[in-house]
Amino acid sequence: MNKFNEHGFTSTVEYIALRRAALQAEYEKHKRQVEIMLEQRKRKCL
Repeated sequence: MNKFNEHGFTSTVEYIALRRAALQAEYEKHKRQVEIMLEQRKRKCL
């Protein structure tokens, strides 16, 4: 029951799934930022 309460009243499996989705979204955001920076750097070199 303590684990259930620690994770905002979700099961461990639900917590892991929600955390994974949040991390995936954060990864995609950073990936887009890096792609934009690389594209800008590439344009400066031309």
